[in-house]
This record gives sequence, structure tokens and C-alpha cells, in this order.
Amino acid sequence: MLRNAIVLLVALGSFQAAWALRVLEVVESSFEIPLSLASLPSGGVGDVSFKTCDKCNVQSRLFTPSTRFFLSGREVTAMAFLEAAADARKQESANPRSLLMIYVDKKTQNVNRAALMRPTR
Repeated sequence: MLRNAIVLLVALGSFQAAWALRVLEVVESSFEIPLSLASLPSGGVGDVSFKTCDKCNVQSRLFTPSTRFFLSGREVTAMAFLEAAADARKQESANPRSLLMIYVDKKTQNVNRAALMRPTR
């Protein structure tokens, strides 16, 4: 019994020593936008304009040469990304369902990553 009490005290002491406060800094903001509400640049670099809702004001952010592009979780080139977005718009003209996710650096307001998610069904 005494042995169990000592083990418990040692465990509690270790737990308290390991506990510490950590300040997390938010470095990115993100937007999940229907592809139909976004306007992509014609090349891999340029302004992407979007509305977060039908009645919201248009916002713009910049795709830079360091922006990374993803299609359904796979990294692709900027041109492959833009072609896939154009194809999705054509195929979904009557029923838009694809989503554009952009991750924006808080300091520079440039897009770090852009992802296109197309429904599988």
C-alpha cells in the first residue's frame, strides 16, 4: 500500500512538472469557398478574388510563386490546379459543388496553399 502511494506521488509530481503554458500564435487564416464564388488568375501567379457568401463583398488575395496547390490532397503544379478548376466549373455548371480552400498568411495576406476538393459522387 505504501509502495502504491509513493508511485502515485511520484506520478503526480511528474505530471505537474510537465505541465506548462504555451502561447499559440495564429499564422494563417483560411477560407472555404464554393468554387463558383471564386475568380482564379489565368496563370499560376496573380489575384484570386472570392466572396465568402452570395451577398458578401469581394475579397482578393495573391497567389505567389511560392503558393502550393493541391487537388484532392495531392500536390500539383499551378497550371494543373487551374486546369482542374476550369474542368470542374464546366462539369458543374448546373450544380456547382466543388470547394476551394485557401490558406492565407496573416502577415503578408498572400496565399500559402490552395486546395480544390471535388465531390466523388
